[in-house]
Amino acid sequence: MTASFQNVVLTGACGGLGQALARELIGQGAAVALVGLNRPVLETLAALAPERCAVYTPDVADTTAMQAMAADWMGRRGTPDLVIANAGVAGGFDTAQADDLAVMRRMLEINLLGAATTFQPFVVALRAQRRGALVGVASIAGWRGMPGNGAYCASKGGLIRYLESLRAELRSDSIVVSTVSPGYLRTALTAGNRFAMPGLMEPEDAARALLAAVAQGRTHIVLPARIGWLARLLNLLPDALHDRLLLGQPRKPRVGEAGATAIPGLPVRADKNIDTRERKQRMTTTTTMPETSPATPAAQDLRGHIALIGAGPSGLAAARNLQKLGVPFQGFEAHTDVGGLWNIDNPRSTVYESAHLISSKHTTEFTEFPMRPEVADYPSHRDMRQYFFDFAEHFGLRQHYWFGTRVLRVEPVGEGAAPLWRVTWTQHGGPAQTAEFKGVVIANGTLAEPSMPRFEGHFDGELLHTSAYKNAELFKGKRVLVVGAGNSGCDIAVDAVHYARSVDISVRRGYYFVPKYVFGKPADTLGGKFKMPPWLKQKVDSVVLQWFTGDPARFGLPKPDYKMYESHPVVNSLVLHHLGHGDIHVKPDIARLEGHTVHFKDGSAQDYDLVLCATGYKLHYPFIDHSLLNWQGMAPKLYLNILSPRFDNLAVMGMIEASGIGWQGRYEQAELVARFFKAQAEGSPRAEALRQAKAGPPPDLSGGFKYLQLERMAYYVHKDTYRNAVRAAAAALE
Repeated sequence: MTASFQNVVLTGACGGLGQALARELIGQGAAVALVGLNRPVLETLAALAPERCAVYTPDVADTTAMQAMAADWMGRRGTPDLVIANAGVAGGFDTAQADDLAVMRRMLEINLLGAATTFQPFVVALRAQRRGALVGVASIAGWRGMPGNGAYCASKGGLIRYLESLRAELRSDSIVVSTVSPGYLRTALTAGNRFAMPGLMEPEDAARALLAAVAQGRTHIVLPARIGWLARLLNLLPDALHDRLLLGQPRKPRVGEAGATAIPGLPVRADKNIDTRERKQRMTTTTTMPETSPATPAAQDLRGHIALIGAGPSGLAAARNLQKLGVPFQGFEAHTDVGGLWNIDNPRSTVYESAHLISSKHTTEFTEFPMRPEVADYPSHRDMRQYFFDFAEHFGLRQHYWFGTRVLRVEPVGEGAAPLWRVTWTQHGGPAQTAEFKGVVIANGTLAEPSMPRFEGHFDGELLHTSAYKNAELFKGKRVLVVGAGNSGCDIAVDAVHYARSVDISVRRGYYFVPKYVFGKPADTLGGKFKMPPWLKQKVDSVVLQWFTGDPARFGLPKPDYKMYESHPVVNSLVLHHLGHGDIHVKPDIARLEGHTVHFKDGSAQDYDLVLCATGYKLHYPFIDHSLLNWQGMAPKLYLNILSPRFDNLAVMGMIEASGIGWQGRYEQAELVARFFKAQAEGSPRAEALRQAKAGPPPDLSGGFKYLQLERMAYYVHKDTYRNAVRAAAAALE
């Protein structure tokens, strides 16, 4: 695709719309100056095309800093043909509160003055080249005032009038000035809204529509268009009726309230006077943290705290249990909110738009926090993100974390089984900071670091890992080869069918394919309490499975060279449907690549435009030396996959795979860790038995199954055997 714009300056590149714009522009081949406050996010975006991107972190209201940014960029790339003033903040406003006057001042500085300071350094150069576009991202909130939102409405209303003035000034210089008025976009700025948001739009869709409209030279852009008509209808209402309709609507959270986004340059206020009933009401509202976090004071003495790394599902389970037992801890999260890989806005997230759980909600959820009844049997990644947002909100876990904070190094200080741990981190790409902690819990996930195979030869098309896949637009009109038939590979192959010119799937090992529904119920909810021995369960379930899926070998898939449950099954019967319809064709293992041609080990060859490797992920704990984790072969060897045999104050959360383990299995891991840390702090003799157990021979957690000796199976366990062992260990500490 040829880019409409070749040289772009984009402010607010860290937010939801900003990231979507950045990805779209970079994908179109543009050189992009990425301007924002969250350096790690910007650097992740820049890594998509490092030769075409540069990262800048000025305050958009700082004239000198913005001029320096502009001078540096134009020195590198010349005059831009597109400048997008997208930086913005939002929040509730109450004129009766003296503290909120500072909120209004800062909001005007960022939302209104920030646009002028963004454009100013480029206007002379744009006039000289007599072409280019200046785009200001306003809001329909600027069209008419809304109760409790006066500061934001004023800033966006002022921006609209400023852009109108600028458009008239620059028209004779052939410079297009466009005013963009989004309605509601699914971003951090709307996440805490307590009111209905008609026409809620995904930021990726908004980014594409915005850039297309600007390329057409449009000066007024409303996203989506239908929300503009709704706003215009409101403007036609008599004032009394308008006010009556809006007065009773929930207001936007003020700074410091739950669900509010912090405003850079203002101190973060505590959320006061929120009673239990109100917190329960907010459980159904998406909440997110801002792209800034409170300062991390290096001078603070944290030697009585546990360092908890990660705010994904396992990290949240650990946070909840440490909190519940009163064990002091400090959380670190590289992203700006909780959810881990289930937060698709997280640059390290590997979920894609069509991703759903492969286990049903009731076998997956935390027992103490059931999923809402309206959530589907197999929740989407958006449902899961909301679930973890709600979990963090309900239990007040966000306050325990420093967000936008990346851990760089973890190392012991001193000798013995319980040393202090020196943790080094950087917040928003700032200078490194260090503190010592009583212990460390690592919960940064197991599905973020791609395991990319090495192929003989060179491929001239696109060669990607599924970690880079987000939506099926990637496949449009292409000849696609998916490598690997695991759960993600099959999901994505099914996605590709509807967009690609052709879809093949390269498979070197057979799989057992499990339908999501059996007798009209989620497959993992069937069965009783009677536990069959492994050999019998394998035989019985294999026969039952054939009743529903038949023999996958009839579609050209290899027969499994292992028994059922000795590897993770594929919970997807749609791929068999498409194989049966000829939409997907099976190919053998790859021998080599040559140009656009893939040569297979059976001697056949085929041309492709895109090879997408669904080859899984590898364990990745880059901040700690492998020897400290007792790393042996393909994975750390830890007691119950959790506790270090060498150290009494080092634990890893979530390093576990098992069919049907669910989040409750991770929660039980966290219960054990929290109880062990508390027992040690109290000098309880119960801790000694666990110390001896974890230092001795590891228990057999296989449940009698002979799991394949593969990297992805290196930390695989039998669900019931494992959970019983973890529960017993935790119960012994009560």
